[in-house]
Amino acid sequence: MISRYYRQFARLANEKSAVKKDPQRHRVYAMERAYIGTCIDITMSIQKLRAICDHACKSWGVEPCKVTAQKMKGKVFGHWFEGEIILNQSWNGMNLTTLLHELAHHIHDELGIEADEYDHGHQWVCIYALLLDQYKIMPLAAFKALCKKYNVTMWG
Repeated sequence: MISRYYRQFARLANEKSAVKKDPQRHRVYAMERAYIGTCIDITMSIQKLRAICDHACKSWGVEPCKVTAQKMKGKVFGHWFEGEIILNQSWNGMNLTTLLHELAHHIHDELGIEADEYDHGHQWVCIYALLLDQYKIMPLAAFKALCKKYNVTMWG
């Protein structure tokens, strides 16, 4: 199944129409590594992560997505792709922070917010911030301060 996922992802990545520059991606990742990533060592069962995903989707009024755990190569915590979150069992992907990051992509897509927005654009950042606050990972005020420090646009 994972090979199917990577083939689809590679195909989409090679289509120029599907590729958008994502100027905030590296800044978001740096911010996560420095401050939010302290939670990645707290792993959870796939059943608990699925329950949280279902709860979040219901609270946001979107269709739930599938959550799976697989061993992936490389230093990747997880991926969201076409309604499925895949968490990396091999490299600290089984945690709430990674789930919420990928879930923000799902919610952003389900809400149909500006289809031309970057993967880690300001609207996605707002959804991610609200999820982190909702699940008590980081208060919204602290996240706003981090965005300012890392030059991550949150409000557009």
